[in-house]
Amino acid sequence: MRKAFYSFIGIMLSFCTVFSSSVYALSENQKNIISQYCASMVQGFKTLQHVDVDNRVKLGSRYETAISKFMTPLNLRIVKNNLFVPELVDLQKTFADRRASFNNNFTVYSKHLKELISIDCQNYPEDFYNKLVETRKAREYVHQDVVYLNSILRIYKETVEKVKKEL
Repeated sequence: MRKAFYSFIGIMLSFCTVFSSSVYALSENQKNIISQYCASMVQGFKTLQHVDVDNRVKLGSRYETAISKFMTPLNLRIVKNNLFVPELVDLQKTFADRRASFNNNFTVYSKHLKELISIDCQNYPEDFYNKLVETRKAREYVHQDVVYLNSILRIYKETVEKVKKEL
C-alpha cells in the first residue's frame, strides 16, 4: 500500500514535467487531462499534505535536537576546555541559518500546496497547473534545505571525530 502511494505521489509530482516547466496556456488536450484526473490528483495532494506535515514535524524535531542537545553543548564544552575548533562553530551557525530557511521554505510550500488543493481543477485547469508548477518549485527548495542540513550534520560528525582523534 505504501509503495503504491509513493508511486502515485511520484507520478503526481512528475505530472507537471509532462508539460513545459514555464507558465503558459495549456492546449485543450492538456486541459482535458487535468480535468479528467482532477479528483484523484486533489485526493493525492491531500494525502501528500498529511504526510508532509508528519515529515516536517519529524525533521524539525530532529534538527532542533541536533542543535540544542548536540552542537551547542559540545561547542560550549570545547570552549570551556580552551580548545579552538572554529569549524564546529561555523557549522553550527550555518546549520542554524539553514534550519531557519527550511522552516520558512516549508511554510511557503505548505501555503502553495493548500492553495493548489483549493483550486477547482475541473473548471480551471490552467490555474491548477500554474499553481502546481509553483508548488513543485517550493517543494524543491525544501528538499534542497533537507539535503544541505543533512550534509552539515554529516560534516559536523566527521569534524568531531577528527577532533576526538587529535586529543
